Amino acid sequence: MSEPSDITLELDRRPSRLAWWLHPKVAIPLMFFVLLLFSPFLIRGYRISQLPDIGEPFDVAALLKSLPPPDDQAKKLLAEAKKLHREPMSAELDLISQVNESGWTPAADPLRTWLSDNTGMLREFRRAIELEAWSRPFQTNHDVEAVNESVQLQSAFLRLAQTQAECSLADGDADASWVWIHLMLRQSGHVARHGEQINRLVADALTAVAFHSVQRFTESPIVTSDQLRRALADLQRFHAALPSKSDAFRWEYARNLKERIRLDDLQMLNWLGQSPDGHDLRNVPTSLRTKALWLLGDPDFSDRAVKLLIRNWIGEADLPPFRRSRALGSWVKVFDSPGSSSRISNEKLAQKVNDRCLAKFYLGDGIRAIESMDRTDARWPAIELVAACQLYHRLHGEFPPTLLDLVPDILTALPVDPFSRSAATYRYLHDGERVVIYSLGKNETDEGGLIDYQIDYEKRDEGFRTDPPPR
Repeated sequence: MSEPSDITLELDRRPSRLAWWLHPKVAIPLMFFVLLLFSPFLIRGYRISQLPDIGEPFDVAALLKSLPPPDDQAKKLLAEAKKLHREPMSAELDLISQVNESGWTPAADPLRTWLSDNTGMLREFRRAIELEAWSRPFQTNHDVEAVNESVQLQSAFLRLAQTQAECSLADGDADASWVWIHLMLRQSGHVARHGEQINRLVADALTAVAFHSVQRFTESPIVTSDQLRRALADLQRFHAALPSKSDAFRWEYARNLKERIRLDDLQMLNWLGQSPDGHDLRNVPTSLRTKALWLLGDPDFSDRAVKLLIRNWIGEADLPPFRRSRALGSWVKVFDSPGSSSRISNEKLAQKVNDRCLAKFYLGDGIRAIESMDRTDARWPAIELVAACQLYHRLHGEFPPTLLDLVPDILTALPVDPFSRSAATYRYLHDGERVVIYSLGKNETDEGGLIDYQIDYEKRDEGFRTDPPPR
């Protein structure tokens, strides 16, 4: 065989034309170009990966199956009630405030005309409340205007019902008065049932007004022991039917957040004019905002954050306040629950939600909502004890020496203070002829019956001060 020539050897040593891009002068710029091309995907992937995807925080399908269908009859009745409503004039508003604070006097008689003008509104709204299926007053729309409109209608009925209850007491008709108070309590229960955070907070406000009317009813000298027994039974029944606090967050996710995360992130970004990190976006074109939102990982990042938050809140909402973990975070808070199964600590979750999550702008502070529901939960047994003490007064001519004297003739057992670590019952103080019945409140400290609502809720007790019926 002949030896290869020098020319052949030289050709064999030449690099392949297919490997030209491996040359450093070509490969390095090419690598940077590819990285630059894929950098948005890398940034987006890294951002999303900072929160684990836990899937649905609970069985959403099972929850939605329990939701009754919308009641068209209730909607029609509420729409008719709105048409028939006559707003009070300024002079009437002053009289309404006086009546609902101190009771009906002859000076309030001009309000009878206002009540008469609203007979149709009261009738239609009452018919709506009495429908068993009407438990979803905010179900069709979650925008701010629709919620405000519904709240205004609820408030209008509440003001009318409260005034009508006082008028009936002044006319000597205790049964008619309790009918309106009963409707107020039923109304707040409807609003709370199947309701999200906003519904529960509105229901708490409605309940607080109803409790004031309950207290005035129990103190009225025309109310008999039999009427008080029926009122006490109604209070206990309404209290037992209250949904759990965790339900508010289940419905919040199932009927609101689950869809809102996907649909509203861009709208929210446009409305706020800023990124989750606080950068001003008001002068940035909408098309660029959309791209920025995608680059930040939303709505996927918000979706994961919301699932983690809802699971966190549900896990501790129904625990007694003193058994809950400490709260972490600034705007949106999370419980520092031990033994979390996700791959992120509660501290990191709180930090990332408050620093980078667009959903924080419509999530609200779930822990503060839980604390509001805690206060309402503490006042329910307290108002029942007020009715029980007033019933004891009708039977014995004086308030009971201790709450234990209510058992077993009036109550089967004394309620436990939800803020008491020792599972003690409510505090009971004699203050002259009146008595004070109260829970320890959020600070878990006995403030000696300091229950004035003007005092910050973290520094006061939760309860009622009740007077004996006038002789």
